[in-house]
Amino acid sequence: MGSIEDQLEYYSSYIEVDLDVIRRNAGRVLAHLGQRRRLFPIVKGNAHGMGTVPVARVLIEDIGVDILGCAQVHEAAKIRQAGFEGVEILLLSGVPAQALPYAVKNNLQVPVYTREGARLLSQAVQAAGKASHKIQIKVDTGMHRIGVTPGRELAELIDEILSLGNLEIAGIYTHFYHGYHYNDAITLGQYALFEESVALLRSKGTEPQYIHCCNSGAAAWLEDRISNYARVGCMVIGRYLMADGSQPFGSEQALSWRAFINAVYDIPAGESIGYGGANVSDKPRKTATISVGFCDGLYLPLTQSSAPLIVNGQYAHYISTAMDQTIIDVTGIDCAIGDEVTILGRDRKSGLCLYTENIAAMVDGSATALHAYANDRVKRVYLGEKPAAKTR
Repeated sequence: MGSIEDQLEYYSSYIEVDLDVIRRNAGRVLAHLGQRRRLFPIVKGNAHGMGTVPVARVLIEDIGVDILGCAQVHEAAKIRQAGFEGVEILLLSGVPAQALPYAVKNNLQVPVYTREGARLLSQAVQAAGKASHKIQIKVDTGMHRIGVTPGRELAELIDEILSLGNLEIAGIYTHFYHGYHYNDAITLGQYALFEESVALLRSKGTEPQYIHCCNSGAAAWLEDRISNYARVGCMVIGRYLMADGSQPFGSEQALSWRAFINAVYDIPAGESIGYGGANVSDKPRKTATISVGFCDGLYLPLTQSSAPLIVNGQYAHYISTAMDQTIIDVTGIDCAIGDEVTILGRDRKSGLCLYTENIAAMVDGSATALHAYANDRVKRVYLGEKPAAKTR
């Protein structure tokens, strides 16, 4: 593949993804899950900004997963277009009616949680000339985002699905919204409702192939007696902490985001910096303008704070950002045009690391959002990439 510099082409910033880290993280999670539960990785949101297909390829070819989770049809379709026809893919979010034919065409499992939704999908399956299509029932145990209410509404939905004749109930799942707290009473209450829901489905004569409720947090501690899969995303393709700051799987950070210095200035005291004239210092400052802005997906709360970056092994701080450029404070730092700046992850020169969850805590934000926002203006560079398998 050549050096990182050889791969950057005309891009102004890049995200480096260490695929070997993802392999190690997956191994740690699998060791924790044991033999009874399989790994169900989530690669939605462009695999949290790391690249859907390269990350999916590692999970399928190297880890051997048989099911992945995406959020939308278009991102799951990329996996199909890359040649991965054998792996199952569940769409975790609701699918708009106009996208249902494409979900059917790409053999994507669709979440069903309303009787009307079941009928619409059934019509799309019939229109495609297919005898049946796999679906999973999403149960709302308390998050109130999407899902069928346990009990009577679930029973009515199951009856509706079975009556349609061309929808195969392949799975049932729910989502915990408080699972990153150990021994959490809210999560335990949700789990009890889910157990009842699985029992209800079985009472209707259906044994689902996929039963899953644990996200990365709950998978660390919940004694899940009923599931055969754990739906783990952050702990595999990233590094995430529990609510108490612990790291149960020893997951490593796979991602680093870096940009470059395009200008360096000595700014006199009393001068404003950036838009609005608000950044005025009572002493001289040295600034650098770097090659990334909020149109690249740079998280705005990050740039509006004093969160750190790394320049030549020292910590710099944000001053102001714009669509394509960001101004940082490099007072006391020896730097020049062309020097690399680490926004997230590991600095290549010093080895210092800006862990996403630590940076997110500084701005009261989501760790995933810090890099999931990064768009296609940011080059992806992969370490540990293997030649693609010929058969999938």
